[in-house]
Amino acid sequence: MAVKGKIVVRGFVFSLDALFAVILAATAVAAVAGMTMTSKSQAYGNMPLARAAQDTLTLMDKQGFLPSMFNMTDQQVQASIDGNFSSYLPVQMGGELNITICRYNDPGFNCSRNFYTSARNPPSGYSSSARRVFADPLHNQYGIAVVRVWYT
Repeated sequence: MAVKGKIVVRGFVFSLDALFAVILAATAVAAVAGMTMTSKSQAYGNMPLARAAQDTLTLMDKQGFLPSMFNMTDQQVQASIDGNFSSYLPVQMGGELNITICRYNDPGFNCSRNFYTSARNPPSGYSSSARRVFADPLHNQYGIAVVRVWYT
């Protein structure tokens, strides 16, 4: 009788180990399948659009792209934003950029320099925008950049 009780206990321990192994294997298979089924566009789907818009302008300002426009002609500014804007956008996003550059001349501001460009596909759903002011106080100039971004 004692031998029979030991066999039952050993069988129970073996079954419990097998159950844990099956659960662990099923979890691993489900995790790998879930990761392979997620595309890049779905991975970026959780990034808030407003933060992406603000990050785009912050990067353009911190790398000197926006302040460099004060020393360019209008044709150079337009060529620069047309050629470089898409490289500042996150992957799988499109956008448009409006820039206004103003100069203070006594008796007031002159905001006659306006630029526009867009990159990638036009918006098909939600979009968000952000603004950033950049300045050259030594030469009495400032600019306003407005960017709107969306998922492509």
